[in-house]
Amino acid sequence: MIGVEDWLMWLILTAIIAIGKILSKKSFLTGLAIRAALAGLMAFIGFATLLQWALFIVISGALVLFFGWRRIKAEEKVKKKQPKTSKKSICPACRNERISNL
Repeated sequence: MIGVEDWLMWLILTAIIAIGKILSKKSFLTGLAIRAALAGLMAFIGFATLLQWALFIVISGALVLFFGWRRIKAEEKVKKKQPKTSKKSICPACRNERISNL
């Protein structure tokens, strides 16, 4: 690197991502900023660059699995709450009313 320490690079990356999260209001950027901040903390403490990237990637994978699992569970709850009706049991006028209410 050109005289810039690793922890400073991670800090700059964290700041850019955090500002992007604030401006775009996207929640997925929060996790990215947290991962970059943790990698920056490891760099500040003195861990090797390889370990910093390993932490960044491991936490990324863990968050993807965690949020993916939460999304699957949320979809299962939605499926359980929906009543099972067939199209034949609803009269055409009722079906049109349901569509217009959406």
